[in-house]
Amino acid sequence: MLRTHPSAAPTVSTPVDPGAEFPGEEEPFAKEERPAGIRFYQQKQGFFHAYHRLQSMTYSAERLALEFPEETVVITGRGLHGLYVGLARGQVSRIVQQGDHPGTQPTHVVRIRRVPRPVQGREASGQSEADSGDGTD
Repeated sequence: MLRTHPSAAPTVSTPVDPGAEFPGEEEPFAKEERPAGIRFYQQKQGFFHAYHRLQSMTYSAERLALEFPEETVVITGRGLHGLYVGLARGQVSRIVQQGDHPGTQPTHVVRIRRVPRPVQGREASGQSEADSGDGTD
């Protein structure tokens, strides 16, 4: 009987999905055809909202607010119009908080903040806008 050396066994490698990597801060957002929703990244944490749950958006030069049933996601930065248009078209798959350091790209996401919406007929559970759970306060 022949014995093979353990290192001679074939190695099986699985293809790496580039979308599965935790994103860096270089790109403020990414687009793709018909994403199911938006992945939001804040430092070393993230959260997801499906596009079909997006109720409305409000845009100004340095602020973009996305209304979902449970919370409002407030994005502040500069050059947010391209992000706003991509969201309105349902093409944005990922938004990355880049922080205060200056970037070279026209769009720069300084902060992503989660603000709980009050339950209709009752007051919110006590979590205020200042305590949004994003770890940046």
